[in-house]
Amino acid sequence: MTTQVATPFKQDSAKPKTVISSGMKNMWRFIRIYAARYKLWYAGGLLALLATNLLAVTIPWALQTALRAVDPRVSDGSGVGAAVAIMIGSALALVIVRTVSRMAVFVPGREAECELRIDYFRTLLAQPPSFFRAIPAGDLLSRGSNDIQFIRALVGFAGLQLLNVVFAVPLNLTMMFRTSATLTIECLIPLLVSVFIMWKGTHAMMTAMRRSQEELAALSDEALEIYGGVRVVQAFGAEAAMRKRIEDRNARYVEVLLKMARLRSFLLPIVSVVGSISIVVLIWTGGKLVVTGDLHYGAIAAYSAYVTNIVGAFTGLGWVLNVIQRGQVSLDRVFEVLDTPDPEGEQKKAGRLPLPPGPPAISARSLTFNYPVTGRAPALTGLDFDIPGGSLVGIFGPTGSGKSTLIRLLSKLEAALPGQLTIGGVDVTRLDTASLRDRTAVVSQVSWLFSRSLAENVAAGRTFAHGPGDPFKPSSLDPDEIDSAILSAGLGTDLASLPQGKLTPVGDRGVTLSGGQRQRTAIARAFYRAAGGADLLLFDDCLSAVDHETEQRLVESLLRATHDGTGKTGVIVSHRVSVLRRCDRVIVLAEGRLVEAGPPDVLAESGGLFAQAVAADAHPVRS
Repeated sequence: MTTQVATPFKQDSAKPKTVISSGMKNMWRFIRIYAARYKLWYAGGLLALLATNLLAVTIPWALQTALRAVDPRVSDGSGVGAAVAIMIGSALALVIVRTVSRMAVFVPGREAECELRIDYFRTLLAQPPSFFRAIPAGDLLSRGSNDIQFIRALVGFAGLQLLNVVFAVPLNLTMMFRTSATLTIECLIPLLVSVFIMWKGTHAMMTAMRRSQEELAALSDEALEIYGGVRVVQAFGAEAAMRKRIEDRNARYVEVLLKMARLRSFLLPIVSVVGSISIVVLIWTGGKLVVTGDLHYGAIAAYSAYVTNIVGAFTGLGWVLNVIQRGQVSLDRVFEVLDTPDPEGEQKKAGRLPLPPGPPAISARSLTFNYPVTGRAPALTGLDFDIPGGSLVGIFGPTGSGKSTLIRLLSKLEAALPGQLTIGGVDVTRLDTASLRDRTAVVSQVSWLFSRSLAENVAAGRTFAHGPGDPFKPSSLDPDEIDSAILSAGLGTDLASLPQGKLTPVGDRGVTLSGGQRQRTAIARAFYRAAGGADLLLFDDCLSAVDHETEQRLVESLLRATHDGTGKTGVIVSHRVSVLRRCDRVIVLAEGRLVEAGPPDVLAESGGLFAQAVAADAHPVRS
């Protein structure tokens, strides 16, 4: 029996045509969702870009006019001043409208990038832990950083250059055909051949592009893993081995980049080389026309400018194809994440029930859970138990018996099957997750602290539930309740050793605190949350790093929280008999199965696992 988990999206490279088709589909999705709202900006940019290209063809035309005006064979020189004025005015205006066109296109691209990043992050926050077990963190980071940057370049730089080609080529071709249709056709033939070659090379480039982004994601994941475990790496002197891992992964990434570079080095220079061929054709054929008198040399000068404009546009098109390839692959990768189902959204659509008021009772019937790992035995099998509302229940058992899994099921960090687990009389599969977590305080085995002050870390247990905004703002903190939570968690005596007391920054993940201080800060966070209305307290083996005296104070605080008449239900996982004997009931697990349950005094006389632990605690082995 297994649970449903988020299915990881595929990492393998798709066929070129499939990638292009999917990329175009996601391109239209992106335009519709993110870019369409800036249509006025893009319209302004479109007009400015059109004006840019009109001015760009006006300058060669004015040059041709000026050259004809200074030729005594065809003119008396009266139009030179006007032609020069047009060239100067067009050049100055060109600087302005070109700048406007870029601003009108690039600014919406930045705004769309920002909105896409927010949606991407919001999607990640909505996913269950099973999603992050299946997808490497480095891959998600690469999609949210590098890929979104490529998308911004796609709608910014690539869009601008593509529109520039759309305007520049017809305008310049029109002026060229007006000058000489025969000469235009001869100059265009090499350019058309180069465009065909580049189009065919796009398919190979697309596949290589997707491979490069997957290798970059793998490299990012490798680096993140080593960075996260840098203390272990240094402690075991494994720097050389980790460096070798990064070098090997980086070598694979470089190999793909070199393949892409070889493709680009073949494709991109084609237009420039062919542009030079077109200039040679112009000089050869155009020169003959000038000699025969069929064409004025001023037209040749203008014609060379038109050819240069077209070659520049096609050269830009080569870079655009590169950006489009990256952007299309990036759109696929980012939308794979955005298309992941939102469990919270699905629950709201299904009309999930809120957690009823009052102390939440917990009931399990044949509770079975299996992590999605091939060949692994179920973490829990056939559990049947009842936890009355307003009681404190201990969970005991050897390592690997499923204690933490049970806590994760109770907090809906893992999904139980229908009919197996109820909280507050509601099946967890029908229970609204937000409603449950809003009234739950969880302390996990690993105490995660933010790079803020100790007081802000304590307050995070409640302020995070207040909705959008900065939960660390001083206005959202309650100093008196923070002090009370700190004292309840046994941190009062530690404040004197901190430079700024409770306002002392704890560093990245609480690095400036000891293990026991980090645990007690996390416990204080739960007490602060409980004072704000949370009435289901879940403690997962969070007393392992505290001394006996502090442990007793923490248990007293927990007993007060669950037995003060406010109706809070507490579940605490612990290996310490002294903690469990203060609980109302104890549930004992072994190999994922419930082996005994009842009041601790009764279990201490039953001869089972708990009784053995009590006996060992009473007669510790001395070395």
